[in-house]
Amino acid sequence: MTFGPVVNAETDVVSARMKRTLLVGPVLLTLLTAPVARADADSYMNCIDMSMQHLGYGTPASSGSWIQLGKSIRESVQMGGISPTQEINVVEQLGWNHQTAEAIVKCALVNGPI
Repeated sequence: MTFGPVVNAETDVVSARMKRTLLVGPVLLTLLTAPVARADADSYMNCIDMSMQHLGYGTPASSGSWIQLGKSIRESVQMGGISPTQEINVVEQLGWNHQTAEAIVKCALVNGPI
């Protein structure tokens, strides 16, 4: 004679794992993506810094506008179908010479911020 619900050990194990996954999953996702986004922004700014120093401009003053420019370049090329050459022309219209515009676009596409 059995009293109480019938317990299936395999179902309980799966249920416990699902509960842990549902609780831990969002936390891990947050922890894993935040450093990646920060690392991308850091590597992009390092690329910009090194390129500007190499081209004789010194270190850029503010990272905020550079990060916005990098995001814009990356979005235009990856989602907008704009070619890197066209994007270099856009950066040249912002006042940069061709060599500098090329470095800026390369940094955005290779190390661009998310």
